Amino acid sequence: MNEPSSTLNTAVCLSLVALHAHEESNCIYTITHHNGGCCNGHWELASNFPFERKTRLPYHPKYAPLLDALAVIISLHLGRRQVALIGDFQSVGSDVYAKVWIAADTGTPESESGSSNSTPTPTQSSVESDVDRLILRHLVDVAKTETTENTSALTGSEAKAELVAHAYRMCRAEIRKIMTRHYEAVQGILPPLGDVITQLSSEPDAMRSEGGPKIDLLRKVQRVFAALIAYLEADAPSDRWQENDVPRSLVLELHQSIVEIIPSLSSKADLHALEWTAVPDGFMIPTILTRASTLTQALDDITRQCNETGKGLREILARGILREWVPRPPSKATSVTIDETCMTELRSRHAILKDVSPDELIERLSKKPYITRVDQTTFEVTANTHCEVALINRFASPSHNRDLDIAVPSYVACALPFCFACHTLVCAMNEVPGSKQFQMGGPCNGVIDRGWQFPESLPHALEIEIKDLFIADCDVALERAIAEYYTKTQNYRRI
Repeated sequence: MNEPSSTLNTAVCLSLVALHAHEESNCIYTITHHNGGCCNGHWELASNFPFERKTRLPYHPKYAPLLDALAVIISLHLGRRQVALIGDFQSVGSDVYAKVWIAADTGTPESESGSSNSTPTPTQSSVESDVDRLILRHLVDVAKTETTENTSALTGSEAKAELVAHAYRMCRAEIRKIMTRHYEAVQGILPPLGDVITQLSSEPDAMRSEGGPKIDLLRKVQRVFAALIAYLEADAPSDRWQENDVPRSLVLELHQSIVEIIPSLSSKADLHALEWTAVPDGFMIPTILTRASTLTQALDDITRQCNETGKGLREILARGILREWVPRPPSKATSVTIDETCMTELRSRHAILKDVSPDELIERLSKKPYITRVDQTTFEVTANTHCEVALINRFASPSHNRDLDIAVPSYVACALPFCFACHTLVCAMNEVPGSKQFQMGGPCNGVIDRGWQFPESLPHALEIEIKDLFIADCDVALERAIAEYYTKTQNYRRI
């Protein structure tokens, strides 16, 4: 590698490159993530084989849904790029306000672990302006409003209506992209759906009473689909970032109709009833509703948290919020030369590679996607500081003015599933006494990013120990990957 072999990033990058070369699927695990009743999977913008966290911390802050929802809204605004947030809502002194730290991918090339995206990304200044209006103005205004029994209702709440309208304006391009994808299917489903509702409603009283809940459910779907079509027809395709392309009334109607059906999206009975609705392509209804509800579900969670009763999060938010953008260092190309010197360094940390030659590793890397071969022995990777790592750098730095107790895990809300290296880093940091603790929100997709950058601001007394634990976890994954590879090879040869 171009950098001195003793640096942390060299050691980490070489381990990730070796793991990437030997892992057949480019992901580590494919075990389903268990939500544990904490998030219900509402905000997952991508689901690339998430796996269960190895170390699950008992601390789960009550404000986690709020941060998760904000991360999703900002991510949609950016065209489904990664966004990570950390919030401090514990200080309630007379001169202290809630604060949110944000790290966002606002311009790096799309990686394989993200979703496909052709939506133009707004400029950094426009992102900051729109996010400031969302968090510093509309969110505070909603928190100041009186609580109601129906926290999702928009009627009589101008602050909530303004929050919804602004969020839909922010995410207009991505929401149009999501909904346009199903426009023709919705148009085909809506007329026969109305016929089914009419037929069920005309049945005798005894039968209609049994089918009443299903009729109500189908009417909610009918309302959502009608509002979706009206929204799309009012939103003419345009690359301009305009605020008033869609009438506010249509936005609020779409949002409110989706809010009413959100409980059914987590009900197995309701989902089964929708899948077996006697209309053409009726099996697509749950999928369409789930995708169309991403933004509304996030907004619904925000309004619910802002309407908490008693002395809680709502009162803290109502006093005001501070916001800080945490910058990410620019990406850079880093070259890795696979020769005997490199292999000696790798074997010193991964005994499983003792019989692997440079030629074998080069051959395996040559067959892998997302890595560029420069010459016979050199490969080029793009080194990126992930959003999660940028926040960890900010909070774990010895120079950081720690307002939070170091022993209390800081919750990191992630809009998209985080990678294997970010997961492994947090697990390692949480095992080292005296290190700042973190809890990652959402699932991990297990993707191996060869150019992942190790944090540069960890306390010097702890970084070597954290690095050693990180590489040890990579070693376990590497051993498993190589064992699986040779097992499959031997079985193939016997056949």
